[in-house]
Order: sequence, then structure tokens, then C-alpha cells
Amino acid sequence: MEKRDENLLKEKTKKLSIIEGSFYGVHDGFGIKYIAPFALVIGKDNPYISTFIAILHSVPSLIGNLSELFTNKIINKYKRKNILTFFVILQSITWFGILASGLLFFNGLNSNFSLILLVIFYTLLISFGSFVSPVWASLMRDIVDYKRGSYFSKRNITSG
Repeated sequence: MEKRDENLLKEKTKKLSIIEGSFYGVHDGFGIKYIAPFALVIGKDNPYISTFIAILHSVPSLIGNLSELFTNKIINKYKRKNILTFFVILQSITWFGILASGLLFFNGLNSNFSLILLVIFYTLLISFGSFVSPVWASLMRDIVDYKRGSYFSKRNITSG
């Protein structure tokens, strides 16, 4: 009976992962891919906009990759599900900061300050996602034990 319950939980997790993948597709397609144009709108009259764009493309990735170095310490202390939930919530909260940086600019805030806020919140967004990526991969490796290609192709079609 225990093996059956475990298989039911795995199937439920796989279904939830497909739903989560579709939300990730929205996050990536409507958010991440348009962060540079968003910054260009905020800094359209800013003489340092090219510097901000360069920082926006380099610093978040660097800090995000460095954040993965600490994942192993956390994964040994807490359940993967709890880690994933916590960091997905943090990522969601950082979107409010990204939106606030634009709203503050459109309400008269200096574009330099708005762009700095954008870089900070975008760096947090990428760092949280990078940090939790190995945790998600570890969980999925345990959940999807056979027909991985079939499952992930279905998931990628849905999220795409």
C-alpha cells in the first residue's frame, strides 16, 4: 500500500509540475525576455542607459550563478518542497519591486534611482530562481523515474 501511495504522490507532483511549467512560461515569456525593453523605457532620456543595460545583463546572472553554490547547504537542512515554495514566493514578491520601479519612474522619480531599483529587484529575481534550480532538478529526478523524455517533452510543450 505504501508503494501505491508513493506512486500517486509522484503522479500528482508530475501534474503540478506541468501546471507550474506553464506559469514559468508566462514568467519567462512576458517578464524575463522584456526586462531590457522595460529598462529602456525607464531610461529613455538617461545618458547612462547603456551602462544600466550592461549591468542588467551581467550582474544578475553572475550573482544568480554564485547563489547556486549555497544550495547544497540548504537542501541538506530543509525539505525540497519547502525550499521550492519559499523561493517561488520570493520570486513572485520581487516582481512587485520590478513593477514598482517602473511605476515610481512614471510618477516622477529620477530615472537613475528607478533603474537602480530595477537592477536590484531583477538581480533578486534571477538569484532566487538560480538558487532553487538545482533543488527543482533534484526533486524532478526523483519524481520522474521512467520515460523522462516523454514527460519533459509534454511539460515543455505546455510551458512553451
